[in-house]
Amino acid sequence: MNYIGLFLFFSFSTMFLMKLVAYLCAKSEKVNIDEKFFYTSPILCPKTYKKDAKLLVKNEIAFELLFSTFSLIIIHNYYQILINEFEVVWKFKEFFLIFYVYIFTMFMSNTFRAISLLFKTNPTPMHNKPYLSKNINEFWTRRWNVWVRNWLHYLGKRVAPNSVLMRQFSIFFISGLFHESMFAIPYYVHTGELIFGSMMAYFVIQFIALKIDFLYLKKFSSKLRYAFMWLAIILPAPLFINKAFLLFFGFN
Repeated sequence: MNYIGLFLFFSFSTMFLMKLVAYLCAKSEKVNIDEKFFYTSPILCPKTYKKDAKLLVKNEIAFELLFSTFSLIIIHNYYQILINEFEVVWKFKEFFLIFYVYIFTMFMSNTFRAISLLFKTNPTPMHNKPYLSKNINEFWTRRWNVWVRNWLHYLGKRVAPNSVLMRQFSIFFISGLFHESMFAIPYYVHTGELIFGSMMAYFVIQFIALKIDFLYLKKFSSKLRYAFMWLAIILPAPLFINKAFLLFFGFN
């Protein structure tokens, strides 16, 4: 099996396992949810899934899917030219690819939402306009990847019900763990090279940045918090956009 196949296998296996964990937690709490939760929506959190079970606006999702598909194709080819032709871009390609991550995840979001038409469900968009975030807390808790964020909060309450600090840490730790399983494991199977830990390190840094913002920056101007947010997200980007990520997207 080639690397793309391995990546897809481990990614879907990881997402299925995440849904299974959420489903079992929901059952233990006597939340009424059926087995269709596993295949009718990309939403991972049972409570969020139930709220989103309504008919999609077909014209809206068709336009969004078309727009994100063309955007991804254009940006992918544009980035390939930049990275291959300009040495300075090659050296800092991880930073240049940050916007690419956003476009790709929007494409993935719209694809899954379009597939959900078959089941007459309406999952919310994956992201809630993260570029409008005013601080790092808003970025991670309200705007980036709603599908996974709600699952993480749902599970975090189970892991650490009595400690906000440990709950927040467990959310970022688990996030790093499932990203490692989707990227580092198939990369190791394919190449034999161990790169475990870099994505986990990225999310631990985000947790630390979140606490710095909450403990020390809330009393300062909104402009400082805004600048700190993007520095915290962008500067450690090479930890997230690692060899496994670059190989999958053809930027290695």
